[in-house]
Amino acid sequence: MGALFWGWTAEHVGTPAALTTCGVVLLLASALYMTNIASMREQVQPVYSRMNLS
Repeated sequence: MGALFWGWTAEHVGTPAALTTCGVVLLLASALYMTNIASMREQVQPVYSRMNLS
């Protein structure tokens, strides 16, 4: 689905603009992930403890 979207975007706005936009989206997604990683770690830790993985 993502490849179809970015291919369509590249056809309509041009490849450089599509690649730049894709890069910005990935950077924003990475930043969002990094801000939530502590919360995710807290949620997963009890599961890891029950499975003796910690």
